[in-house]
Amino acid sequence: MFSPAPHRRSFRRSTMLLLAVSLYPQAQTPAVDRFAMNQVQVIGSHNSYKRAIEPALWKALRTDDAHKFESLEYAHSSFAEQLNLGLRILELDVVYDPKGGMFSNPLGLAMAGNTGAADSAAYDPAKEMLKPGFKVLHVPDIDFRTNAYTFRDALRQLRVWSDAHPAHLPIAITMNAKDTGADIPNAVRPLPFDAAAFDAWDAEIREVLPAAKLLTPDDVRADFPTLDAAVRSHAWPTLAKSRRNAVSK
Repeated sequence: MFSPAPHRRSFRRSTMLLLAVSLYPQAQTPAVDRFAMNQVQVIGSHNSYKRAIEPALWKALRTDDAHKFESLEYAHSSFAEQLNLGLRILELDVVYDPKGGMFSNPLGLAMAGNTGAADSAAYDPAKEMLKPGFKVLHVPDIDFRTNAYTFRDALRQLRVWSDAHPAHLPIAITMNAKDTGADIPNAVRPLPFDAAAFDAWDAEIREVLPAAKLLTPDDVRADFPTLDAAVRSHAWPTLAKSRRNAVSK
């Protein structure tokens, strides 16, 4: 189980440790199984969901300021393609949208000259951004192209890949609770992450991923009095133990 309310502050600060979602294999070789979770070194990507800013919007942003947005000029392939290449750490930026629609009409569409209903439909053809729930994007209004509109869909894509590759190593998903918007006039200001937001976030994870696909803080804490004590004692579970725990839940 994820840590309850007393650990919420650490839950937010330590994203790799306390918001790590691991998708477990069904089988591993004994040589790999003996290693603890913190003894496995893998490669990963940052803002793993990110698609490129469309050329017209990119031109508009650079016209306003030639250097301000340079750090946004990159993109990633799909989650499946990254995992097929061997990446085992992915990162998601998550915004809170409990009523839906906060990020459905980004200013960048108008900045790029896309102002009609057809252009909005091309951005979000299935109207995913209108649905209540968490969304995945980099910078609201200007860097909003994503390989997973919703957090649920991101988890679903990861679960599909995991189910299709039962012998894979654990995948750590680091997640960032984003509550800042773009530094441009009239930009959307994301909602803060309060206790209700974190509870809803936790619920979405559990609705999409079964317990057998999760490594939670309590799994790492085991018999130690606190999670901090377990980590300081280097008591991370082995790959084999993690998998057995998952199967038994």
